[in-house]
Amino acid sequence: MAKTWRRPSPFTKRKFKPYAEAMGQLALAWPVPHEALGDLYFDTLSNHDNDPVRNLQIASSWGALASDRQKRNVLEAAVQWIDMARRKECPNFQADVKWLLTRANSLEDRRNDALHSALQEVDNARVAELMGLKVGDVAPVYTIMNHRSAKLAATTWRRGRPLLADLRLYRDYASALAYYVRQVRTAWQRRGPWPERPPLPPLPEGSKNHGRSSARE
Repeated sequence: MAKTWRRPSPFTKRKFKPYAEAMGQLALAWPVPHEALGDLYFDTLSNHDNDPVRNLQIASSWGALASDRQKRNVLEAAVQWIDMARRKECPNFQADVKWLLTRANSLEDRRNDALHSALQEVDNARVAELMGLKVGDVAPVYTIMNHRSAKLAATTWRRGRPLLADLRLYRDYASALAYYVRQVRTAWQRRGPWPERPPLPPLPEGSKNHGRSSARE
């Protein structure tokens, strides 16, 4: 028989399909609010002054940053220096961008835990009993060498929370942030009515929990 480098993958099993789907959707959803934040960064600094060189510099400076966290940091710095006239036109702009960035920071840690954890099928009855799970369940299994898996376990099976539900929560949370960024950008561009913050649900314990309130902080 010819030798091959391929080996059967446990993740092609039917029971892993919903997890693979939810994690894939989360991976796809995460960049979307950052694309919208990039547009907001451009609008904040360019003021649409029809200077093509300056506009290219602004756009390329955002694109040159490899880290999503760095991008959010430069946007946070940029919105602190809008002129007084614009502050009066959009008095909630700075506070709401800060609100968005804080929640993106919280979600980022949960997203990283989810996508960088080791998921396994629990196939040992004793281990399943200790974990409060059933044989055949899928869960993040960890040792002291994988702090991401440990954190994900701490917010899911160790607290009786379904892992799959949390993966879908993170996916939808990212989509809600993207939608609100676009609303803020439209209001900023058109100097129109300011949008209400979405009533985001709390993230699982172990991350920053902001509750369901949309009250401005």
